[in-house]
Amino acid sequence: MSNLSVKKEVTNRVLAAAALLNETPVMTVNVKKGATVSIDIEGAAKAYKGLVVSAKKNLKVLKDIGTVLNVLYAPYAERASKDWGDYVKTTELSIMSRMDRSNAQWLATNWDEIQAFKITNCVNSNSVGSLRKLFVAAQKAEEKKLEAERLALLEKESGVTPTAPTETESEEEEKPTMAKKLTDVELVEMVMALCKSNGLTPKTIATMLANAAKAAK
Repeated sequence: MSNLSVKKEVTNRVLAAAALLNETPVMTVNVKKGATVSIDIEGAAKAYKGLVVSAKKNLKVLKDIGTVLNVLYAPYAERASKDWGDYVKTTELSIMSRMDRSNAQWLATNWDEIQAFKITNCVNSNSVGSLRKLFVAAQKAEEKKLEAERLALLEKESGVTPTAPTETESEEEEKPTMAKKLTDVELVEMVMALCKSNGLTPKTIATMLANAAKAAK
């Protein structure tokens, strides 16, 4: 592709983008050597301001959509995420991607905190992706700071330097302990107790166990 063709293609793309904003940040000037682009700095600045205003409005709209999604999501909060996704597919909001839904719900849930965070940290971005990364990173940093302060206070009060649990130690603590094996008598007693607490008859459970045993053969 010749240099002239490249210039024309770039010019057409910029003009098309500017047309969407009803602004003309560039002007095409015809000279003997071919089409060139003369940049209109004032127009470009005006177009950028329009983009910023539009981005703020779009962020607010996405938050409002998130509010709707959160209301619809409430009955599915304790259920599998697949159930929620399957429900959304039956509505007009099926046109939204999973990521957009997640970002919209996050905005709606944390809107006030996000606005305060933007002011406190002089964040001008209206990109939900950028905001989410910055916001989550700040939360993690704050958690680490509070933990460090807690450990320092413990050291001051006890005179012993406490150590924060390592990632491996934390994982070991979370591992469930192995339950001891029950005898057949203990198992029967446990089943009888469960029948009583759940309002079931032992005969019903016995029949179900017999059927399950046959199916397992």
